[in-house]
Amino acid sequence: MSALAEPGALRKRLLQALKRPVTYALLLIGAYAAVHRLPIQDGWTAGLDDAIFSIAVALVGLAAIRAYGVVLAWYSTESALHAETGVDREFGPLLNKLGTIFVVVAATIAVLQHFKVNVQSLVVSLGVGSLAVGLAAQDTLVRLLSRLPESVYFLFFFHLTIQPSPPIARIPGSVFH
Repeated sequence: MSALAEPGALRKRLLQALKRPVTYALLLIGAYAAVHRLPIQDGWTAGLDDAIFSIAVALVGLAAIRAYGVVLAWYSTESALHAETGVDREFGPLLNKLGTIFVVVAATIAVLQHFKVNVQSLVVSLGVGSLAVGLAAQDTLVRLLSRLPESVYFLFFFHLTIQPSPPIARIPGSVFH
């Protein structure tokens, strides 16, 4: 039984992973309030606002990556698919990297859009690129997505339907002793 199997272990790991980003986010809220109370020129205030926004997006991205990693680690060690097929060994690292890339790209697009950079062509390019990858890996994606309903069932409902059985008594001289 892994460390993530204990009751409330997922919640503890999530809180531990998100503690530092949330602390820094609260510090940024205070810095934002302090910047707007300072008697400085509007150009400086706008520059500091841009810096605070960029740091806030980085913190939200870091928190999302950490939370995704914790949930993925929990799912890959505690799901019934882990015991049945070992699918977590094959797709776990791939899903972890894809999730990280997705968060980094989304954060980068948010920051670029804040600085009034036209990101529409980038978003369209990413859409066309993902379509090309999807068509190239169609068989793999079909196999992966065919297991999705079963995975969702095991993720949310499996622990509600299976009750642990009492231990088998060890009787001296029996076959099981």
